Amino acid sequence: MRYQNVARLLFALAFFVGAVANTVMLLASPDIYVGFADLSFFRFYRSLWRNLVVPRLGIWVTLVIVFEIALGVLLLAPDPYAHLGLILAAAFALFLVPFWWGGGALINVVLLALLIWLLRFDYPEGVLSILFGA
Repeated sequence: MRYQNVARLLFALAFFVGAVANTVMLLASPDIYVGFADLSFFRFYRSLWRNLVVPRLGIWVTLVIVFEIALGVLLLAPDPYAHLGLILAAAFALFLVPFWWGGGALINVVLLALLIWLLRFDYPEGVLSILFGA
């Protein structure tokens, strides 16, 4: 398996794990999300989070969970879905940078760079068909 496909698999797994983690946190401790935007260096992000997201937390986090699952599925698929997944994952990483300027931003910048780098390759096969010959 080429390293690009290994990276796609790892990103897909990370998004699936993120969906599970968000589901557990939403059900067990939804208050954990309230201060999510506090470290943002954009007042707009903090205000938007407090005034739009927090009052409707269940809806917004559920949308994130569905989005993370969709990203995982897209990343496992062949082109053109793999490229769509990479583009959407890069946009998601870019969107998260201002939220976590206190340290997590650097991680998202690195992930963004890797996702953009992966866009230069073709993905004629899905990851699962490469792994299992399906």
